[in-house]
Amino acid sequence: MARGPSAPAPSSGGGGGGGGGGGGGGGAPAGGYDLSSDPILKRIKSLGEQSIREAEADALRQRTQLAIGSGDEELAKTLGLSKDVQEQAKGNTFGTKQELGRGYKRRDVFDINRPLSDTKNLFYSTERTRQLALSGEQYLRDQYTAKIAVQDKLAQISRDLVQAKLQAQMQSIMAEQDAYSRAISQVF
Repeated sequence: MARGPSAPAPSSGGGGGGGGGGGGGGGAPAGGYDLSSDPILKRIKSLGEQSIREAEADALRQRTQLAIGSGDEELAKTLGLSKDVQEQAKGNTFGTKQELGRGYKRRDVFDINRPLSDTKNLFYSTERTRQLALSGEQYLRDQYTAKIAVQDKLAQISRDLVQAKLQAQMQSIMAEQDAYSRAISQVF
């Protein structure tokens, strides 16, 4: 009997039992070893899942603290944090965003406007305008630096979360290998 290129090769096992829905085998997976009942494997997988949940909770806590500490409602919204956290960020009078704004205003009043108008009568001068422009430029630089710091912190939070997940996955893989070794040693 000729076989075409897509016809299956005959099995060398010669026995029955395994076919389409009715025959033989217990609940064992393809390798013949059921690892789902290994108590050590179950415990390690459970600990790995718990470790991941804790890492996710810690990442959420750190993101929440970052959003509130920055005083940036938009950051909290972008991170998908609750309305309560967004309001706390907005209402933080000592947040980074608010402190930068206050520093900008103080610089304009105490370092530029007051010295140039009170003592030197240069309130409408080009020097005052130049210094105000430089102050505005510095304010933008400060905002940029703060945003970079927030992005760095968010990247670190994400790296820590990924690391925790990878570690849990690695422990699970090692536990499966150990469980497989225990199953094989029980057979032989």
